[in-house]
Amino acid sequence: MHLTHHNCFWLSGVGPADELAKHNIKQHLELPGVGKNLQEHPDVCVGFTSKKRDGISISIVGLFQLACQFFNYLFRKKGQLRASISEAGGYIKSSPSVEVPDIQLHFLPVLFDDNGRNLRALSKEGFSIHVCVVRPESRGEVTLQSADPLAPPQIELNLLSDENKHDVDILIKGIRKDREYGNSPALAGYTLQEFFPGKDKQTDAEIEEDIHERLGNVYHLVGTCKMGADSMAVVDDRLRVHGIKSLRVVDASIMPKINSGNTNAPTIMIAEKASDMILEDNS
Repeated sequence: MHLTHHNCFWLSGVGPADELAKHNIKQHLELPGVGKNLQEHPDVCVGFTSKKRDGISISIVGLFQLACQFFNYLFRKKGQLRASISEAGGYIKSSPSVEVPDIQLHFLPVLFDDNGRNLRALSKEGFSIHVCVVRPESRGEVTLQSADPLAPPQIELNLLSDENKHDVDILIKGIRKDREYGNSPALAGYTLQEFFPGKDKQTDAEIEEDIHERLGNVYHLVGTCKMGADSMAVVDDRLRVHGIKSLRVVDASIMPKINSGNTNAPTIMIAEKASDMILEDNS
């Protein structure tokens, strides 16, 4: 995980002076941006129980069907296990005034909540529509937990912490959109009833309370060694660490802002570009 290299910076005396002093580490280079600017895509979903049993669940019937699907894939390369559990997705605008879509949707043929830890939901037949804020304004940070090099870093996501409530407002609008889709004529043959948040949660305040209770993330952590020329930048436009010769950071942490989607392809692009620059600088 790319967040672990912050420990290497701090333990080597590279980073913000106050953070290093907490752990009696001698500072060698002031880089206040190390560990700051942490960004992640917040995620919440609307779940519906289904009239049919053709999805995925951990009920007795569901587990039997999964076993059949396993052998169907093993010997025929067909069935539900041939592809990702995220059957479909898309981008939408939270409101007509938004110029570029600011919500990413994921459709799953399973009641998937709390990153799969909600077993009560998983035991029922249903489907879920996930809402992901693609350009969040909240910022977190990664800090040193101790001077022990084997200790993991302290990660504070601070999701939904932006003062203007931009992120939670988009999630509320996204949930209302999900409800429209789940109760649309196209899904009338499947939708039984809303399982979460639940029909009793209708006002913005009620939906927001549920969001805070069930909020998840999609493991798209970026930004803590951001590229730039300002005082909080850690690397320059060729990914070289400011103030340290021949040291580069090449991963998603160099993104000044999170991209509006999955981070895998952009991170591969960063690595490909970095390899070109390293060859150029050493030719």
